[in-house]
Amino acid sequence: MRANFTQCAAVFSNNQTLIDRYGWKGPVHFVDSNPTKQISFQGCIALCGTGVDYYEWNTIASNITTWILPIIGIILQAPFESNDFFATVDMSSSCMQPGDEVAYQDMRDSLYLLSAMNQYSVNPEAITSLKDVGESLLRFALFSKELKLKAHKHETRVTLTHLRKDIARKLRDQRKRGAVPVFVSIAWFLFSLAISIQYAFGLLGQNGIAHDLAIGLLMSWLPVIILASIVDRNFSSPESVRKRLNSLVDRVCDSLEALTKPGNEQDWEAYIQSIREDTQDTAEFERMQAWVRSISERCGHMKGHFFGKFAGQGRLRWHYGVAHPIITSIERSYLAKHKRPWLRNEREARSSLVLGTPAETLIWFDRRQIWQVFAAWAVVWGSVTGAFCLSFFTPTVGLGCRSGAFMIFAIVALVLALSEFLMWALFIPTQFRNSVLRRPSSAVAEGTASVVCCVERMILFCIALVFQSRDGPYSLREYLSTNVKTFFGNLKTWTGRQWWERCFFRFLECLNMIWLFYAVIGQAVGAYGTCACQCSTWSPLGGYLDFTQYDVSDIPLLRISWPISTAISTSAMGFAMIYIVREWCIQSVSNFLHTSSPSTA
Repeated sequence: MRANFTQCAAVFSNNQTLIDRYGWKGPVHFVDSNPTKQISFQGCIALCGTGVDYYEWNTIASNITTWILPIIGIILQAPFESNDFFATVDMSSSCMQPGDEVAYQDMRDSLYLLSAMNQYSVNPEAITSLKDVGESLLRFALFSKELKLKAHKHETRVTLTHLRKDIARKLRDQRKRGAVPVFVSIAWFLFSLAISIQYAFGLLGQNGIAHDLAIGLLMSWLPVIILASIVDRNFSSPESVRKRLNSLVDRVCDSLEALTKPGNEQDWEAYIQSIREDTQDTAEFERMQAWVRSISERCGHMKGHFFGKFAGQGRLRWHYGVAHPIITSIERSYLAKHKRPWLRNEREARSSLVLGTPAETLIWFDRRQIWQVFAAWAVVWGSVTGAFCLSFFTPTVGLGCRSGAFMIFAIVALVLALSEFLMWALFIPTQFRNSVLRRPSSAVAEGTASVVCCVERMILFCIALVFQSRDGPYSLREYLSTNVKTFFGNLKTWTGRQWWERCFFRFLECLNMIWLFYAVIGQAVGAYGTCACQCSTWSPLGGYLDFTQYDVSDIPLLRISWPISTAISTSAMGFAMIYIVREWCIQSVSNFLHTSSPSTA
């Protein structure tokens, strides 16, 4: 039966027997004690029932048009992948001063290709056993100009510069646009939030309006994520881009391997001579010469599969792109010393960029990025904190269904974030000098493999027990056994990260997404209009319902709690959005790297 708190209040206030039996005689907070208007939780259940006092349809429709549709509009502007439903669902649930025109345009193409490479996972060998070769190979592919490409059949002599230019042009043509619809959707959300704030403070004390405003504050982190995606828009066909990038790396591998093959001594001497002309230090020249020979002898293992799955914009957990390590490495080897315009001596600059001392690995954590991680956490937690405080301090004061739902969402999100850091440290795919972290990773992998083998043997035994006949190679028993062996064979190759990804993170993220959906929809339709929610029974502060305050409240606390709560959420969202737009404008990403017009760049 549907609850009606207005009728329930009238019945309770006019019946002294009910007041004596169910009147609240315990402590109250921020309101005056009045047993004739304040009913206990047990009395609320007995008198008002266990039903839900849903909003009227006009209120529900207003919430849908004010919040639900703008939120859906923002979500639809996320960088989804076409024709890949499960990837979309999984994702929903994480200026240079030129020396001359030609050198500037070539370096622009190189940096654009590096930004594209940053969105793909890397061959594990490139970050473990051949980690030094992996970075150096990318340096050759991106910055080398003297390396002669090995010509393919039916192909005229193509230079590495022309190859980079051609691939960069094709990639720019495939890059998704659509920044204007993103801005429109975000403006729609901000307009709805502004109207809701004005409406709530214009009718200060209307609890229903305050809780509706809490929806906007709770979701105010969402526009920040969508706005960040326009800086790094994904490609319309990620697989074709991956093939083009791998073809670039393969061509460089073929050319490097050809340098040291018998019969190509002339090409080797020509390339070494170019290094000698660009390097004044004899010891550095000898190091570079030995390094080129070492790379050419070992780079063959990287051909065909250097770049793997498309992982940009949070599609792949623990993805650490190649851009930051390479940019940091070339900055240390040349850019920091020569400052702007560091490209004025192009040959010397390219020699240092290509053959400078490589970093330890393509996967490493820069302490300078810690503040960015905590800033991302602060945006989400700031948004949720404002919504939590608004609901918590709206009568009945205390932890209730709304504030509790917000708190659970924030806690689960924090647990997921901390767990990702822990798993990143335990299962990092590089060689640890500290064996303390390596030991538990190996123990977990060995233990998991043993469990998988035991489960596989048990299932195969059951299949053999149930299907005892062997009627040819295509019998049901053979079919099931083959599929079971294939399935568990794949499980045995999973790393520790993959086990945690599939069995813990995805499951918990889906639950948290469903919980957030429940919290938003529940508030939109008034599903929190129950005795348990109105009495704030989740903490000792509640346990009662004040019929004079449950709908319209006049306590002085609201003049302090509502502005502070709103300021917390809007500040977290506002500062984050200002920073993103500022960085986007300063770096001029849309005009410098992504534009197809050299003159505009």
